[in-house]
Amino acid sequence: MKKRLLAALAAALLIAFCVGFAVRSVFFQAVSDGAQGEPLTVEAQQGSLGLEQTLNATVTWEQTGAVASGSQGVLTWRADDSRSLNEGEAVVRVNEAPVILLQGVVPMYRDVSPGMSGEDVRQLQNALIRLGDYAGAADGQFSESFATAVVAFQTRTHQSATGTVPRGSVIFVPTVPARVQFAENAEFGAAIAVGQPLLHLMSSSPHFDIPVSPAQAALVTPQTTVKVTVGVKTWAARIASVGADDNQNPTLALTGADGQPCGTPCADLPFADHALVPTTVAFSPRTSGIVLPVSAIQSAADGATFVVTSAEGRVPVTVVTTSQGKAIVTGASAGTRIAVNPAESAAT
Repeated sequence: MKKRLLAALAAALLIAFCVGFAVRSVFFQAVSDGAQGEPLTVEAQQGSLGLEQTLNATVTWEQTGAVASGSQGVLTWRADDSRSLNEGEAVVRVNEAPVILLQGVVPMYRDVSPGMSGEDVRQLQNALIRLGDYAGAADGQFSESFATAVVAFQTRTHQSATGTVPRGSVIFVPTVPARVQFAENAEFGAAIAVGQPLLHLMSSSPHFDIPVSPAQAALVTPQTTVKVTVGVKTWAARIASVGADDNQNPTLALTGADGQPCGTPCADLPFADHALVPTTVAFSPRTSGIVLPVSAIQSAADGATFVVTSAEGRVPVTVVTTSQGKAIVTGASAGTRIAVNPAESAAT
């Protein structure tokens, strides 16, 4: 039975070396009273063991839509799409004319000018209200007062201040800040036509997938926690599911308390295909208690585990967890001298 116990503990130790442990340092010094045949002993100590591993998570963003160009010409400038873009920012310049990002669900399908009305006008009014250029009502009527607000908006954004809004001078997207990627044809200096793909809209929150070994995947429980670090920011996440990549290697998908793995810090994430960010996975929660070497734990014929103390002889114990050749047990007391058999442990 002892061999079976030690084999099980050795298997746990092997998993520990495969995935890596974060353990508060507990050192044992084996001593003997010098009598021939007397076992070495160690002192049981109060301590803690935990199972953590720092692993890289792959960050991917899902495409949620696309935006076509409303203007024709040459792309003479384009924004940095490695970050989120805010409402009121220029996305591109076509023939040096800025194209401004605004929030809305109705695409610009016509030039909008004084005297016109419609949902697209209302959407434009709401955008200028948010940006502080218009203080009137969003009634869908392109009035003279709204034309004055349009001139102020165009002047501030370095557009031609005409008081009318050409179709290609603004781009509406459903949410802002917006994560976008430029379409393949929308390169700097490229010629672009009306209706040609310009932007890919990306999800505001990415997918986090952590590649792990089968041994690591087997250790995941609903209580497994993860810390994600980007720059100086660190936030908590949890394992949403255990899946597999295209090669059938196990992966861990992350989520957060609100269903998103990062929330506000998502804006600070590197926006690139398959970017890597460091994560710390707590495969086993840190546990405190009496720490002993695994080699000090023995097994009776009925499977019960025990240790042999210098003062009391055999004392029943229960193994709570193991890590790097150490175990936390209940049933033993700190300061007690416990017999170990390093030779037999090494041979088992």
